[in-house]
Amino acid sequence: MLSLAALAFLLSMVLTLAARRADLEKEAAIAYAKAFTEPQLNDIANFYNSEAGKKLLENGPLVTRDLVQAADIWQNGIARDLAQ
Repeated sequence: MLSLAALAFLLSMVLTLAARRADLEKEAAIAYAKAFTEPQLNDIANFYNSEAGKKLLENGPLVTRDLVQAADIWQNGIARDLAQ
C-alpha cells in the first residue's frame, strides 16, 4: 500500500500533467484547423459519433495490427523471391 507521501506526490504529478494536456489539445486544434475547414471538421466529428465511426475507433487498432502483420509476411515473401 502506498504511503500518504507517495499518494500526495502522485496526485501532484497527475495535476501537473493534466494541466499540460491543455497545451497538447491546443496544438492539436491548431493542426486540425490548418488542415480542415470548419464544415469538414463537423463532418469528421459526425462520422466519429456515428455507429460506423465508433466501430472504427474500437476496431481500427486491431485492423491496423492485422495489416502490419500481413505486410510483414508479404515483404518477407518478396525479399525471399528477390534473393533467389
